[in-house]
Amino acid sequence: DGPLIDIWWTSGTFLSDLKRLWSEVPRMSSHIYLWNNENSQRSETVFFGWKNCYLSFVVWESAENILYSSMAFMNVTNILNSFYVTKNSENIYYSRSIRSSYKVFFSKYVYDSSDIWFSTNLLWCNHCIFCDNLENKSYHIYNRLYSKEEFELESRKLLANKELYEQNYNTLRVNTTNKLSTNISNWILLYKCEDVDYWYDSSCMQFSRNVAMADWWDWSSKCFDCWDVWIQSHNLYAVVWEGTCEHLYCCMYINYCNNVYYSYFMQNCSFCLGCIWLKNKSFCILNKKYTKEERYVKVDEIFWQMDRDGTLWEFFPASMNPFYFNDTAAYLIDPSFTKEEVTKLWYLRRDEPIKVDIPEWAITVQSSELAQFESFDEQWNWKLDETVCKRVILDEHGDAYRIIPMELEFLQKHGLPLPRKHWLTRMKENFRIN
Repeated sequence: DGPLIDIWWTSGTFLSDLKRLWSEVPRMSSHIYLWNNENSQRSETVFFGWKNCYLSFVVWESAENILYSSMAFMNVTNILNSFYVTKNSENIYYSRSIRSSYKVFFSKYVYDSSDIWFSTNLLWCNHCIFCDNLENKSYHIYNRLYSKEEFELESRKLLANKELYEQNYNTLRVNTTNKLSTNISNWILLYKCEDVDYWYDSSCMQFSRNVAMADWWDWSSKCFDCWDVWIQSHNLYAVVWEGTCEHLYCCMYINYCNNVYYSYFMQNCSFCLGCIWLKNKSFCILNKKYTKEERYVKVDEIFWQMDRDGTLWEFFPASMNPFYFNDTAAYLIDPSFTKEEVTKLWYLRRDEPIKVDIPEWAITVQSSELAQFESFDEQWNWKLDETVCKRVILDEHGDAYRIIPMELEFLQKHGLPLPRKHWLTRMKENFRIN
């Protein structure tokens, strides 16, 4: 249930005491929840029925065969090199923001569609290549209608040039898209939203502002300055990653809670302030239990002092961040922050690149030389040499990666080329807003 520590106003300010508590309370090194899960030890923030997840993060609610991807959830299968794939999607490769779709490759912002290549902003479409901003269309190439026979002939020609796949994907540009939404402003990439302002890549949200990556089957409402909002959540301010909560303020990693402020990693808690790593607790401040009456008096006292200090409703201070800024999601979204900007706000920053030591006995190959493992047979079927799985591949920056058997099987089945970039580089590309 988490430790209850007797710590209160030891250094004179609430945030400095919270920082001390942060350093004293043990926390998990990885967020992995072992409920009906298997074979996913090398992933992060995975839970609720996942299987065969490899080097991925934020994977949950019945997800299977997830490789080098982030934010894949709600009954999804065979998701590789992709970002934000949800709601009964299957066979998705090198794509981002895909909902309720099947067989989508090198595409962005595709909803309720199937058999899509190199396309953007599609809704209720199937068999489309190099298309943009279409609804309820079939057998289109460059937004032009073809007969089924013409489409199949032309698509074989277009998809035969495997060397251009990644280049085609990198040229895709998405400005704004709005599907099934009403009364919105200053938005980018919305799906089924109402009365929202300053939004990015979200769905099923109402009466909210400045929120990114929010999604679920049912509606959430009144969320402000949030990232990752799930499962009928309401009345949130400055919250990162939560599910099924109400009245959260300046919190991170919160599930099934209500009336929780300035807290981290809480589950089934209520009326807590400045708490870390608690479960099934109520009326706690800085992990110490109080009576209901005592808690209200002390919370008023803390908020009054924070209001005087000008820190009330400010997010957690940078000095509490244990990670290098350029290794966080913030830098994935916007890598333009300079060292001066980061260190001025007291964030940590890593200057030296991270390199992996390659064993002397390993057989290496340059990513520019991978064509030797790819070919068409006499029947013009795409073939990949399985010996590539025994090689360490070095990309153009000297970063090393491998092709694992499950990955090779997927690429072979769908006629896809071997990736020429390190898996982390692929994830970063999909994470960025464009």
